[in-house]
Amino acid sequence: QGDDYAAMVFNGMAYQIADDLLRRFAPLAGRVEVLPNGFDPLERPTQVPPLGDGLWLVHTGRLYGRSQQLERVLTAFTALPADVKLLFVGVEGGQITETAARLGVRDRVRTLPYVPHAVALGYQCAASALLLITSNAPEALSSKVFEYLAAGRPIFAYTAAGSAADALLREAGGSVSAYQSAPPDEPLREFVTRVRGGAVDPPDQEVVARYDGRVLTARLAHLLGGMLPGVNATREAPGT
Repeated sequence: QGDDYAAMVFNGMAYQIADDLLRRFAPLAGRVEVLPNGFDPLERPTQVPPLGDGLWLVHTGRLYGRSQQLERVLTAFTALPADVKLLFVGVEGGQITETAARLGVRDRVRTLPYVPHAVALGYQCAASALLLITSNAPEALSSKVFEYLAAGRPIFAYTAAGSAADALLREAGGSVSAYQSAPPDEPLREFVTRVRGGAVDPPDQEVVARYDGRVLTARLAHLLGGMLPGVNATREAPGT
């Protein structure tokens, strides 16, 4: 099997996945590459929709398997000033609406069903700040995280400490993370205060540029090319 491994390159979307693979299959050492999802810089919002008065926190995308995290975020949201509002785009809104009503903030929480991706990007750009709620899996890192960074809006992340999403956001900046080992009440309150005061720095554009889909595609082409006979696999990959 060693000869078979020598002709293979395994691609993982997060270092946690790559590390787990190496623990299981030690002969793959040196042959595992991490190539994350990234974002498509050529996909533009169709429009930036007006959200109305107030400070708007926006979450785009689905929330499967995150009921406990959602409950905690909505509970923390109840302590925020009345002009702070919350929009979930691309969700089945039943659970969110019921929880918001039970907590007494139904009038400050909006939900929208599925919208085309370009429309969702518009809502990201319209946000005062973006909300990220991940699962508690250490490898949790969806393409939404990269889109959020590309949007350039402040990000509040409720995530697992040491997760792939946490590592990326700490690397890029432009965000505040609260860890799922505790409720996010105080970190969320402090985040909103910092957003109002313009005290959340934008993400590092040099870091964000590394996750440009064109750069990642070039890296993938380089990796695949290195597996072909007669191609110099030691050549420096584009974007590195």
